[in-house]
Amino acid sequence: MRLRRRLVLGHLADLYRLALPVVVSRAGVLAMTVADTVIVGRYSSVELGYLSLGVAVYLPLLLTVMGLLTGTTVAAAQAMGRGEPAESGAAWRRAAPVALGFGAIGILLGLFGREVLLLTGQSEDVAAGAGRVFFILALGYPAGFLYFASAFFLEGIRRPRPVAWAIVAANLVNIPADLALVHGLFGLPELGAEGSAWATTVIRWGLALFLFAYVWWMSGRTRFGIRAPAGWAWRRWRVQRVVGYAAAVAIAVEMGAFTAIHLFSGWLGTVPLAVFTIVLNVLSVVFMVANGVGIATSVRIGNAWGRGDRRRWIAAGWLGLAVTLCLMAFAGTLMAVFARPLAAIYTSEAAVLAATAPVMVLAGLMPLCDGGQTLMLNALRGCADAWIPTALQAFAFIGCMVPLSLLLAFGLERGVAGLIEAVIVSTAISLGLLCARFVMLSRRA
Repeated sequence: MRLRRRLVLGHLADLYRLALPVVVSRAGVLAMTVADTVIVGRYSSVELGYLSLGVAVYLPLLLTVMGLLTGTTVAAAQAMGRGEPAESGAAWRRAAPVALGFGAIGILLGLFGREVLLLTGQSEDVAAGAGRVFFILALGYPAGFLYFASAFFLEGIRRPRPVAWAIVAANLVNIPADLALVHGLFGLPELGAEGSAWATTVIRWGLALFLFAYVWWMSGRTRFGIRAPAGWAWRRWRVQRVVGYAAAVAIAVEMGAFTAIHLFSGWLGTVPLAVFTIVLNVLSVVFMVANGVGIATSVRIGNAWGRGDRRRWIAAGWLGLAVTLCLMAFAGTLMAVFARPLAAIYTSEAAVLAATAPVMVLAGLMPLCDGGQTLMLNALRGCADAWIPTALQAFAFIGCMVPLSLLLAFGLERGVAGLIEAVIVSTAISLGLLCARFVMLSRRA
């Protein structure tokens, strides 16, 4: 019993060391977006519209390529588990040029932001303003992708702290830079939404160059083969590619499902739309914790999988799930208990506030299911199990969530509460299916 307790405590300590910096880095990225929105929103609602639409056009490519680069973490972690640090470095050497290549494509797309927005039915003024914001953000595509490549590599080799410190520093710079460029302080031009976009782009380039330099000159760079040829043999980097492809598809599936439900909330009216937006904003903060634990779990599983240590990777998966469920249950309880104060952060309108509080209580169940399925998806990626988990998630999100939300919200007239209930049921289905897949892999191994 004492030995078992010591093993569990060892697992928990290792998970904590890996997860905490990853949570900080993911939350830091979200914090920058929140700060941009608040500062531009208080400056001008028109400029906030430009910013939100520009970001909406910018995000799909950003998140898709981020998914493609996710395989870097798994490939690096498995190589470390096999005792091949040079192959971990090769994963980064392959990811970096891929990141810059997609970044160049992103800059070219940025030239046509106005035209894309006009095709979506936006007015000439809105398309022009949001198009300029998109172009400025697009100049940061190469930096954003290079940042992801380097961050995912460092997380895969268990060195996530430089990423966390870098994003904390970026947030400290972002707020004063936003204020100065948006409002035109200290003799700078008053740029509104474009100023926020310039601050974001410059900071992204700073983050990318810092992490690239850190990796290039880090201790052990020779052992990791950082400056050696990467080796582009097709079979050699199969895991990195396949996990990346599947992650990109999974992100597209999840984005598509939640975008559809967001549109449904707009069909219900302005107040339900505001309620759903507020609830999703709160949940996005909670989700970063589950995502951080999930990435740390995928690294631990990847290490054990690479060593062929079946007992350790199975234990890492279930322990990661147990920790996530405990954290998410705590977060959900806080959401339910402090529903009204949380809603009051986002709105002072009595109608929206009254409608948000009960929905926030119901949404307290969402972290448990959504956080759990996120953890298991990352756990399966640590085993290099790519396409079957993606298919299971597509079934849960597209096959269940979208039609169920229509049925509950409109057919049964449950309104925005029906949308939340559809998300809870569908993420619970995803969690159950992914757990079953993990059990199958465990028995097969």
